[in-house]
Amino acid sequence: MIGGAILSAIARDGNNQMFLISWCIVEGENEFSWRWFLERLFEDINVVDGLGLTLVSDQKKGLPKPIKELVPLQSIEIVQGIYMPIGRSYTKDKNSKQFSGRIEDNICTRIRTKIKEAKLWTRYCIVKPAIDYRFQVAVGDDGFVVWLDRKSCSCRAWDLCCISCSHALACIFYMMHLLEDYVNPYFSKTQYISLYKYAVEPLNRANMRPDVNEYKKMPSRPKKKKKERKISLKKKVIPKGV
Repeated sequence: MIGGAILSAIARDGNNQMFLISWCIVEGENEFSWRWFLERLFEDINVVDGLGLTLVSDQKKGLPKPIKELVPLQSIEIVQGIYMPIGRSYTKDKNSKQFSGRIEDNICTRIRTKIKEAKLWTRYCIVKPAIDYRFQVAVGDDGFVVWLDRKSCSCRAWDLCCISCSHALACIFYMMHLLEDYVNPYFSKTQYISLYKYAVEPLNRANMRPDVNEYKKMPSRPKKKKKERKISLKKKVIPKGV
């Protein structure tokens, strides 16, 4: 059995879930293989210098150096030990009607949940209209400026996540506008379905695949422990006197 390594690039979809962008199988995980994979990945997604790009990695071997050379303006966050919950406390058969009945608009479910959480804080917001679509929102001793036409707030949460913050929601409700008009199209149900219209193509069995060139085995990791030299000890025969 010939070993190898799987390199993959995963992003977030409109429902804040993992979405596989690209993957490949290489001889081993090293600087050369990561560089080859990243060059083709950045070419497909039109990444030039990495401005505005955030990469999250678990500090794989050979990965930091190619990233710094290919996208010098990127922002790297090293994350070690990311654990996702395995068990879920619901069954699909029993709760399918309850889940489907709650979807009433074109917004993804997780984004809708975040907006509902932000709605709880609108009760503390005092909206004062300024001019056109510009508002001043007072929250206790703090004050924020909201531009509904720009979809921007001075708290920067709306600008960063493209999800309406509590200050923006208070202004939307003050104007009695539809919430769906201020949600980024990326978080819509239509966009979510279009992302998953492509799938990983099925493969034939191993005996039906085309032959490739002979595999050159890569050198293994060097041993840190010092090798002990084998020394042969010859027994000396000492004559005994009478």
